[in-house]
Amino acid sequence: MARNPGRNQKRQEEAQPGKRPDDTARRTCLISRTIHPRAHLLRFVAAPREGLTEDVAGRLPGRGVSIQPTRRHCVALLRRQDLPRRLGVSTLVLPPGEVLQGRVAQALERRLIEGIGLARRAGRILPEWSEAEVERLFSDGGQPLLLLARDAPDAVRDAMAALASRHAATPPLAPFDREVLGRAGGWKEAIALVIPAGKIARRIEADATRWITFSSP
Repeated sequence: MARNPGRNQKRQEEAQPGKRPDDTARRTCLISRTIHPRAHLLRFVAAPREGLTEDVAGRLPGRGVSIQPTRRHCVALLRRQDLPRRLGVSTLVLPPGEVLQGRVAQALERRLIEGIGLARRAGRILPEWSEAEVERLFSDGGQPLLLLARDAPDAVRDAMAALASRHAATPPLAPFDREVLGRAGGWKEAIALVIPAGKIARRIEADATRWITFSSP
């Protein structure tokens, strides 16, 4: 019987604790069977004591399964009768749906806030953004990450959207209101944050995308 090298490689990667996710890797959602960047999915593993456990950083050891980051997909995951087998265990403790959804929401929000704080401490957030400065970042060959407050003024929202559109970049992401966005970066509030292209920007973009998707009605 012919072997499937892609599947074998996936299992080897998922069994290595602490392995950092590859930005280019893609995974199939167990529920919808659609393929997405691994960083945009939610991974779950079977923890020895906790049972089904969310792995928002993608680094916990053991076999895992991935789903799209929505509340509906979390509920559908709990209904999978083959979930223990897929996670490599004989029995699995499952939390109630609302409990799992609450845990995932907290974990995604916390990871996003931690990422923004990390970027601030590393000096990877522009202290004051301007259209000219963002244009310079685009001209340097990278695509900076544009974060907007949900309650940002329309003028700021339109200006950032226009910048992204001119450079065929990812549209601005709006994960929090101005108070939460500001506190994440160490300020009282923030209307917009610009993070130059790089590893930390890619992490925050993926985490913001997951959080926005999960927290949407």
